[in-house]
Amino acid sequence: MGNILFRGVVGVLTWYSDLRAGGPMDQTEGQPDVAAGIDALRQKDWNRFEALYAARSPSDRYHFLQGVTNLSEVECAWPTVTTPQLATITMGLCVGWAWRHRGYGVGSTVTEAGARSMWRLLGRALEIAGDLGAQADEVALALAIRAQMATDGDRGGLQRLLNAAAKLDRPNIFTPRNHLLFVAPKWHGSSEEIYAAAREYAHRPANAAWLALPVMAHIEVMTYQLHMSDDKSVQWEGRKYFHKSSTYAKELEHFDDAFWAARDRAQAQMGHAETMFAHNIFAYAFYHGLVYQRSLRDRLARHLEAIGPNLLVQPWSYNLLQRPSITALRRRAGLRRLR
Repeated sequence: MGNILFRGVVGVLTWYSDLRAGGPMDQTEGQPDVAAGIDALRQKDWNRFEALYAARSPSDRYHFLQGVTNLSEVECAWPTVTTPQLATITMGLCVGWAWRHRGYGVGSTVTEAGARSMWRLLGRALEIAGDLGAQADEVALALAIRAQMATDGDRGGLQRLLNAAAKLDRPNIFTPRNHLLFVAPKWHGSSEEIYAAAREYAHRPANAAWLALPVMAHIEVMTYQLHMSDDKSVQWEGRKYFHKSSTYAKELEHFDDAFWAARDRAQAQMGHAETMFAHNIFAYAFYHGLVYQRSLRDRLARHLEAIGPNLLVQPWSYNLLQRPSITALRRRAGLRRLR
């Protein structure tokens, strides 16, 4: 008994040490050409910016705009909207810079001026989406869902956007991801709603990355129950499920096995953003599960090998302390340091 308790204490202390080991995160998250995009933005060279944007899948277009707005000067330049593509790019700048105005902390950390600027830009993004109408593509619709989430949380608006997205041929992982955030308990939904939506996406996956969505739902619920809810009963239910129940580990393992099987079938290839989304979601879940389920170590290692150096800001920024470095993560999984 004493030996088990000792190993448990050592495990928690190692986890705490790892959390303090991380440095600043790469805001490009490995997406190519973000620096070139920022340069084109500064130069107001919209032909070059459009060319960089267009040369990738919908998921990677969204991710490219996210990287540009994370690292550029806020509201440094705006295109003249003359085409649907420039309209979508403008939406991406609005949504990304809106979050820069807001900040990424909990609601109590948002200043009044930051909130006003955020709502101004998100309102503009929704106006552009309305003007696009049937011309709104996979990127515009995903951006509109995120804007809708952070403004009035209108359920009718969400459903119209989801219906429009369902009619399009090219998948964008940020459409279901933003839908899940919308219906997460920390925004406008509940644990039951986010789980149901995630399982529906996984039931009809566009590619293997969609099988990480139920795991993302678990992460969102875990973060809310353990760190955001003031309800002691909710906190207790979270600790009981995520820390003491074998059901959670079995859920992770089920979707992990399904993910690798779907990836190996390769009926639909994952792009960079989809690949990094899936592997980071699984790695985050398995890393936190290691404190309680040592058998998850090999699963963590497999995803870390696929990630390389590219840790995503979300979910790794959910750690209340500083995030773990990739070196610390690899050490926990028994992997060598990246060269």
